[in-house]
Amino acid sequence: MSLTTVLLGPHVANDLLMARYSSLKQAKGAAAGAGNSRKAIRSGTSPTSLTLPRQKPHRMMYDWLLFDADNTIWDFDAAEAHALERTLLERDLEWSQEVLSTYRLINRAAWDDFEKGRLPKEQLRDIRFKRLLEHYRHDHPAEELSLSYRNYLAASHHLLEGALDVLQRVQGRYRLGLITNGLKEVQRPRLQNTGIAPFFDFIAISDEIGVAKPDAAFFAHAQACMGHPGKDRVLVIGDNPNADIRGALDFGYDACWLRLPGTANHPKLGATYQIRRISELPDVLK
Repeated sequence: MSLTTVLLGPHVANDLLMARYSSLKQAKGAAAGAGNSRKAIRSGTSPTSLTLPRQKPHRMMYDWLLFDADNTIWDFDAAEAHALERTLLERDLEWSQEVLSTYRLINRAAWDDFEKGRLPKEQLRDIRFKRLLEHYRHDHPAEELSLSYRNYLAASHHLLEGALDVLQRVQGRYRLGLITNGLKEVQRPRLQNTGIAPFFDFIAISDEIGVAKPDAAFFAHAQACMGHPGKDRVLVIGDNPNADIRGALDFGYDACWLRLPGTANHPKLGATYQIRRISELPDVLK
């Protein structure tokens, strides 16, 4: 028998022990609660957040999505290769991956000159084939090859993987526009061939409006087509760092850069978002 029991009696001693046990239990519970609070604070939640809906990260809300066309919705690389192969082989001219690579360098340089105002659009159609024929020392008429190539390109129906699904998912949630640097006799048939024209509230083609991205006048035309919404309500999606992304940012729009696999990074570009596949766009918009 303990000294406490002898001095105070068994009933009083038992009451004291029960009180001490209760006090220790309460202290342990309080310590556990404090520990959970500290964990919650470290994880960025509050102790009561278990009963509350979770807050999503802040995302800008857009009313308009403006899509570039080539290599954003359409698989231009595939269409280009097919059109060039058919054009050259029909005339018994050399066709190889090396020829394709050479043409792509010539074509990109011509479009860069056009987008920067150094090449009139009247020369854009034929100069690429003139330079290609000069490079390989062929004497075929450049105008003939250019026309054949454009006809094959206009008949193409190649879409980037996931592009149609993305258009179907965003249609109805946003208003959509298509903004493309291209030739009208090529772009208009492709819109019909691929069946995507009905998705868009308006379509702006540089050849039709007389100015190309990244010129501010092109984006001003798009702004007017939309009815002059707040620029913070517009997101441009495209693959070209200069024409699409820099042009959009300079005009005051947000821009999502579709940096396709194999494309060099541009850390100073300042795109609002960057994705590697068009199928990633819905996650950006959540």
